[in-house]
Amino acid sequence: MASGLILLASLFYLIAAMVASAMLNNYWIIALAGVVWLVCLFAWSYLTSVAGHVYRGALYLYAAEGVIPAPYNQECSIWPGN
Repeated sequence: MASGLILLASLFYLIAAMVASAMLNNYWIIALAGVVWLVCLFAWSYLTSVAGHVYRGALYLYAAEGVIPAPYNQECSIWPGN
């Protein structure tokens, strides 16, 4: 769901940049918008990767040792008997 919203927002951003670039006959706008879009894409990919690794690490600690890592508590658990 969130990925679809991000895709739609980025497409809207790129289309708006293309329209503005064509209307102003200044094609540097689309080039700059493309570079900014790529930087944001790389940043988003990095952040989601780090968040996934943190989640898997916390899940590993819980599965291996039965201990909930410090920033989490029992209310964060998704399993109903814990």
